[in-house]
Order: sequence, then C-alpha cells, then structure tokens
Amino acid sequence: MKTTRLLLAFTLVTLTVGAPLLADCGQDNELPCITRTVAESNWCYGFQWGNLSPATCWEDVQSCTRPNSAIDPNDGLCHTLGTPRGLTCCTAVSFSANGYPVTQGYYANADLRLADIVVPNRHVPNTCTQNSQFVNRLESIPDWFDDYTYKTRLKINANFFEVKMDSGGDGNPYFNDCTTALGLAVSNGSTASPDSPVHGVPTQTLVFFTAAGVQQYGYEAVIAPNAGTTYQGKIQNAISGYRLLQDGQYVPQPEAITPALYRPRTAVALTRDNNTLILVVVNPGNDAGNPTSGGTTMPALSDYLVSLGAWNALTLDGSGSSQFLYDDLTQQFRSLPADDVDGRPGKQFRPVPVFLGIR
Repeated sequence: MKTTRLLLAFTLVTLTVGAPLLADCGQDNELPCITRTVAESNWCYGFQWGNLSPATCWEDVQSCTRPNSAIDPNDGLCHTLGTPRGLTCCTAVSFSANGYPVTQGYYANADLRLADIVVPNRHVPNTCTQNSQFVNRLESIPDWFDDYTYKTRLKINANFFEVKMDSGGDGNPYFNDCTTALGLAVSNGSTASPDSPVHGVPTQTLVFFTAAGVQQYGYEAVIAPNAGTTYQGKIQNAISGYRLLQDGQYVPQPEAITPALYRPRTAVALTRDNNTLILVVVNPGNDAGNPTSGGTTMPALSDYLVSLGAWNALTLDGSGSSQFLYDDLTQQFRSLPADDVDGRPGKQFRPVPVFLGIR
C-alpha cells in the first residue's frame, strides 16, 4: 500500500490552539501559562499518520496573563510591575484659575535618582517608518499603556505633533495611524523625533541624562534649548515642549495655544536641584475654554506648579491630548477624555505619538 506524505508550509505565523496547558497560571507569583502554538518556521515537515513530530511543528509558549507583567528569570514566576521606585502618585489637582476651581486631573512627583524613565521609539514598532511624512505611530495613552513593549506604571502625553494629510485628505489623528512629532524626543539614547519648532516657536527639551551625564553635571535632568547639541551623547531620554517656567518665573506662552483660555493642559517641571520631576495633567473632560469649563489658563498652571515646588517647567501638548494614566493593578487613576469624534459615541482619548512614562 502506497503511503502519501503531506507537506505543509507555514510562513511566520503563530496559531494558538487550545487553552493554556497550566491551570491557575499567569497571575502574580504564579508559574507562567503554557500555550501550544504552531512553531514560527518557514517549513514544517512530518505530517503523516504515525510519523508526526510535535517538536518539529509545535512549540510551548510561556506567558503571563495580567497586563504589565513578565516572567522573572530569577524564579521563573510571573510578577506584575510594582509601584515605581521614587514615584509619589497620584493626587487630584486642586487650584484656582482666576477664581474658578480646577479639580479635574492629577499630579505626581518622581525622585529621578530612583525612577526609571521611559519614552517610546518611533522605530519600535516600525509601522510608520516607510513614509518619511509619517514617522511616529499614533496611539492614545490607554493604548500605549496596553502595549507590552513599553511597560510602565504611569504615562502622560508629551510632545506636540502635526497630523499630516493622507492621500484622502484626512488630517484627523483618529483616522490616521501615523504622524510627525514636533520637538526633540529621545528614547533610550536613540532619537525618536528630531528637534523642531511648534507653530513657528522653538521648543525646549526636558533631558534625562545618561549615567555619564549625571556624573558630569551632578544632577539627573535639565530643561534647556538646543539640548541635542549641548548635551549630545549624554541624553538617555528626552521630550520637548514650550518653556513655561524659568527660574520660578512664568514664561509667556505662544498665542497659538491660547494661554488665556481655560483648557486641558499638560506640564512637566523640575525642582531647583534638577533631581525631582513634577508631572501635572488637567483635563475636565471637555475643551470648552470658558472660565466655568474646569480647564486652566497657562499663568494659573504655572502658579500651581510653583506651589508644588517647580523651578523650571515645560508646557506639553494640551487640549484633548492631555492624558494621565496610572495603574498598579490595585488602583487606577485616569484623566478624562475630552474629544468628540464624528461617528464615535462618547468622549474619546486622542491618539498621541510620544509619551513620558515612569516604569
């Protein structure tokens, strides 16, 4: 009797079959779950009755089931990320903008001598690098939070950005996957966005130094113009925006961001010793701009930052871009979404290309 040999080809796909092979797995302090999948291989031979080689065509993949968790190589167990070292979070904002209360939003402090800073890289993943006009991937802060590539406990939005018009003429960040971030952004020593102005106004940069930079300058971070040139080779991570505070004094903001209107805002600041980071996001869930909207003016925000101990500060992207999300798997603090989008019910979190995270 002639035996027919069946040849199957698989091209870089992974198909999950069946449930995890371990029960009660993948949670904190548990063994990872094991899922049997088709091996990622160009060719998979041996499918013949009585001659099946599981080791050839199948593989057992270990994974943790909770977000922001990973397998610790020291004990082989799943561990969720704990409270970030040096981070004090999260306190509701509470101040007055010309007599009108501002209470929707959060602030946090991070001791940069302990904290681990994360900024995403446009090349990881590289979905937007094929077109020079669209060099940064857009995701909302909740979407970035779910991306296992950049595990952090806290994320806020960062650089301003310009949504390029696509071939259909649609410049809406909700319908374009990619855009161009404005101002210098550095991710783990690699440039994620080059230095550039916003609305024709030069940006300044919050620089987090490498170990060599900390040793040379004697502090963890700095806010400065032309940072890419001044601190070349000493930048571990960086984000950019407009200078908001200079030595404790308010710096007038560009009219393009309507500083006198009561709007959602995001800002970051350093204390006088450049070792403590202050992060503030105000978002009342709308961008009405009027005094009773719950938003803040830029002068009022700068005064609030000074009351928190800020000495130098940056304005980051505001309006619907202003987003704050902290989650340690026991509690969550999330700013309100503010955008109305045609065809989508309820308020939306705006996709943004760059965030500042604390792991």
